[in-house]
Amino acid sequence: MERWIQDSGNAALMGCELPPAEVLAADQRITAWAKELRAAGLEGDMDQLRARAYLDLLLGKDSRPRHSATAGGDGGADPASPGNGPGAPGSSSGPGGAAPAGFAGLVTLTVPLATLAGLADRPGDLAGLGPVDPWLARDLARAAAANPKSTWCLTVTDNQGHAAAHGCARPEPKGHRKRAGPGPPEGGAGFTFTPASRDGPPGGHGSWRLRTPGGGPDLIVTVDPLTTDPCDHRHEAKGHDPGARLRHLSQVRHATCTSPICRRPAAQADFEHNTPYEAGGRTCLCNGGPEWLPGQRRYGKLGAMSTMTAATAVTSILRAVIYLRISKDKAADEHGVINQRGEAERLSASRGYQVGAVYCDNDISAFSGARRPGYEAMMPPRRAASST
Repeated sequence: MERWIQDSGNAALMGCELPPAEVLAADQRITAWAKELRAAGLEGDMDQLRARAYLDLLLGKDSRPRHSATAGGDGGADPASPGNGPGAPGSSSGPGGAAPAGFAGLVTLTVPLATLAGLADRPGDLAGLGPVDPWLARDLARAAAANPKSTWCLTVTDNQGHAAAHGCARPEPKGHRKRAGPGPPEGGAGFTFTPASRDGPPGGHGSWRLRTPGGGPDLIVTVDPLTTDPCDHRHEAKGHDPGARLRHLSQVRHATCTSPICRRPAAQADFEHNTPYEAGGRTCLCNGGPEWLPGQRRYGKLGAMSTMTAATAVTSILRAVIYLRISKDKAADEHGVINQRGEAERLSASRGYQVGAVYCDNDISAFSGARRPGYEAMMPPRRAASST
């Protein structure tokens, strides 16, 4: 745990070296309580409410305005009282009730198909967290396969890592659910991906069958192109609202906000038209994408900036640092970190980043307690944390 005073006079609290799955669950729990605070009328944007929720959960407080008014106190529940505080299972009167103990995080896990099938050891990616070891990626994928509520998508990328096609999996019709053919190879991850019998809609990439571990039904994935040059408008929505499917596809095509001065995850942004809908613009992938509205209000859209030129905005996001780590290098040939570096450099190039430095910790576990020289060299000194 780290704490420091910020230049603004406020303080910061940070936890490091935490298990990724529990970090994701904790993050979702903070968001869930922040939404409760917003619904109760507490003022502030979502970032401010999440900060308040973070403290509520740590201190066993309840900052809801209506709760404060009825309780007659400072908005805090007595953490020592039975049933109060964030750890109270099943409680609905405080932050513990918004997301009881054991709350499972809702996350987006991206794993290369070859890694999922056990054919390669390329790293995966957890949205909002970053790269994860291929072994952890497979473990998380198996855990997701055990939950019938998990959803699966397939994205085809080009040589630069840009999304070129996408398909959302759906259960195979009940009449076709009898599994045929050999099962997954012994000792494998239990995932297979094979052509389905249907060709799919014209102009697409066909239909495929995804088999996941366990006894659940096979999943059918129909892969459609995401290219917009030219665009056949197959995903166009009829009105101003993009709808769930077009919004999802735009978030797949653009991992982050499309503003050049914002790197917020696309899932936190809204679909915005390039040419306004009222001016005849289509509600389609070729005329819109995810854009974070608070960022627009703060900085203005590109081309209408009054205090920042477009060149300054782009220059401010061109630097990147790459950190490589593999927990186990059984072959002692560094192939894992080499693959990671290639992936990271391709991602940096696709986003216009200039790689400033590369740090590496090969064959060092994050949970063993061993020193990680590369990580330590990458992290700024504590005295500079407030300006990082």
